[in-house]
Amino acid sequence: AGSFTESTPHSSTTGLARLVEMAAKCQICILCCPLTPHTRGILGTQVMAAMPRGSLVVNVARGGVIDREALVQHISSGHLAG
Repeated sequence: AGSFTESTPHSSTTGLARLVEMAAKCQICILCCPLTPHTRGILGTQVMAAMPRGSLVVNVARGGVIDREALVQHISSGHLAG
């Protein structure tokens, strides 16, 4: 399975850098997009790490848009509130 940062057409450094930049300003990240090769893994460890400590992730999209292992790690460490 590919991820946004590794194997999708939108995985350019610029695209990831823009997501990280936006994530750094988000207290709450709400995902509501279809699961496509372009969105699979779009919320990965680099984006989550950039979010402010205590931020929330709300996913109303398909599960594959989030890197599940990274999400568990960031919640377990206390970086993300949930």
